[in-house]
Amino acid sequence: MPTSTSRFAEIDSTLSPPRVRIPRDYNAAVDLVDRHVVEGRGDRVAVRDDRGVYGYSDLAARVNRAGNALAALGVRMEERVLLALLDTVDFPAVFLGAMKIGAVPVPVNTLLTSADYEFVVRDSRARALVVSDALLPKLAPAIARAPHLRAVVVADSPLGCGGGEGRGSG
Repeated sequence: MPTSTSRFAEIDSTLSPPRVRIPRDYNAAVDLVDRHVVEGRGDRVAVRDDRGVYGYSDLAARVNRAGNALAALGVRMEERVLLALLDTVDFPAVFLGAMKIGAVPVPVNTLLTSADYEFVVRDSRARALVVSDALLPKLAPAIARAPHLRAVVVADSPLGCGGGEGRGSG
């Protein structure tokens, strides 16, 4: 009989080797974040960044908002979402949000050159890009020449000029 946690992987460590049960409709984002909320650990610290401390409940809400925003932008299952994000809560939220809707997050090093970004954007065939505002100038040439890119979302960061949670642009 399925339990309330039947959507999560289960490990039976009493066996040797341990037995792992993975649900047929497994989603790693659900297991990594939602499981903590369902099992009563929503207030435990999940992420710390320069702007604050976020529990699993906060992260779960951000993951869901990010996934819904990507879906609203037209990102579909198995399409790639390029992430050029600084070390903020936005990174795990968008990475896991993309996974939760079945998209493929493609994180990139934030120290690449404009030419490197142009190659990665074209080669990945990303349909969407989520970029920290501080990195936008470096990615602008790649965005201008990206044949597959349909949406660009600019996230406010401590190093950028924004001051809010994020803003979108198409």
